[in-house]
Amino acid sequence: MTYGYISAHLADVYGSEVSKATISTIADKVLDGLAKWQNRPLDAVYPVVFIDAIHVKVRDGQVRTALSTSLWPLRPRATATLSACCPKAGDVSLGSVLGKAIRRNRTGNGASESRERRSTMTDSNQAAARTLRVGMVGYAFMGTVHAHAWRSAHRFFDLPRTPQLTAVAGRDATRVAEAAERQGWLSAETDWRRLVERDDIDLIDICTPGDTHHEIALAALEAGKHVLCEKPLANTVAEAEEMANAARRAFERGQIAMCGFTYRRVPAVSLARRFVEEGRLGEIRHVRAQYLQDWLSDANAPLTWRLDKSKAGSGSLGDIGAHIIDMAQWVSGNRIEGLSAVLRTFVTERPIGGKFVGLGGAGSADGRKGPVTVDDAAAFTARFAGGALGVFEATRFALGRKNSVRLEINGSKGSVAFDFEDMNSLQYFDGADDSEAQGFRRIIVTEPVHPYTGNWWPSGHGLGYEHSFTHQVADLVRAIGAGAQPHPSFDDALQVQRVLAAVEASAADRAAWHEVQV
Repeated sequence: MTYGYISAHLADVYGSEVSKATISTIADKVLDGLAKWQNRPLDAVYPVVFIDAIHVKVRDGQVRTALSTSLWPLRPRATATLSACCPKAGDVSLGSVLGKAIRRNRTGNGASESRERRSTMTDSNQAAARTLRVGMVGYAFMGTVHAHAWRSAHRFFDLPRTPQLTAVAGRDATRVAEAAERQGWLSAETDWRRLVERDDIDLIDICTPGDTHHEIALAALEAGKHVLCEKPLANTVAEAEEMANAARRAFERGQIAMCGFTYRRVPAVSLARRFVEEGRLGEIRHVRAQYLQDWLSDANAPLTWRLDKSKAGSGSLGDIGAHIIDMAQWVSGNRIEGLSAVLRTFVTERPIGGKFVGLGGAGSADGRKGPVTVDDAAAFTARFAGGALGVFEATRFALGRKNSVRLEINGSKGSVAFDFEDMNSLQYFDGADDSEAQGFRRIIVTEPVHPYTGNWWPSGHGLGYEHSFTHQVADLVRAIGAGAQPHPSFDDALQVQRVLAAVEASAADRAAWHEVQV
């Protein structure tokens, strides 16, 4: 049997420290240890064994190895299994080999050394062709969930290329190194420009504040990388237009760019869109969308970058309002063409520093305060190109609402309603039902026929917040493999940016009606 993927990759990374003979021994022990735990050959259990991480470190002339406890699908006893095979496995440090597939080819015990070498080289070349090497900028809240998605997507979805967590970038050397180890990245950089320059990175994932999106995305596209950029696309329409233009040019060169409006990929939201496309709702007449949070309700919550217009671009409007704008337009199949808006900042200054918990926390008691330069809440009415009326609300002051993303669409034949706080269900009203039995029905969106859910658990076993990010990665990697433009494209995100700008302009103009370029 061969173990080309793991041994070749270990040789690439640790060739200067670990001999090829030792690497082969490590690979043998990994596979044989897992086979012993299963009490049968791994070929009879899994044609492909995916390993999240194998740690290798040389200390005092001895190789020390261990499997991470996140081994899939043979977790969590794998570490103990390998420890029994490798007595030194308890002393682990640094170095990760991520997302490697170990294929067990039956070559027989009598295969020659040259044949083994050729097999290893072939496997290594094939693996390189299938790998999508990812470099991510930013590693906090969004970076953490993006890293999780890159690690897990190919475990559940059949993808043309296997994502590899190649490098992560952040400004603080200590913190980014810790994040790399925790999230499973092969290496860390303290300057995002290094990621763009590296030849061993195919895609740049941007998980940073809005004021950095424009520069990073343009540099990455110019360098020939694919790009995934968090929402909103930019802080201004001018920046977004330049990014969209660059993405169109890059697509002609075979590069893919996508913006991360992940709520589209919640299965219940995707099902709502399917119902609209199938004509079940008829003519769309009303669209109501809300995004309600409460993490800023306490006036003592400290200042963060999300409250600084120079970094965030806007407050609740761009941070969470952008999500419901995209979701409402996508599900309804219509774009907003005009609106009237109001913005409000309830707390105009907040403590500088303090204890940060989640998105908020408790401000410092030393009395130092700084200005809040963004909106706390946004509300607007809208007219859609298809004639529907829209009502939108985004706030981080809805006390008691933690992450309530709501969408209701009423048509001439039916209605749908969704709330992320009950994310595995969709409410559906069919106007054709007999009046005796009419009413909203609650559809549990976990069946194999529903969007995305057939790749996960048995019926009735719900999904969570992180799964929509995994769906995003799966769709993006498939698009890269097919050379097709995924959605939301940068052009889709540009249109959302124009709605955001119209909201701000209307609010500054005493809620006057402002048209939106469709």
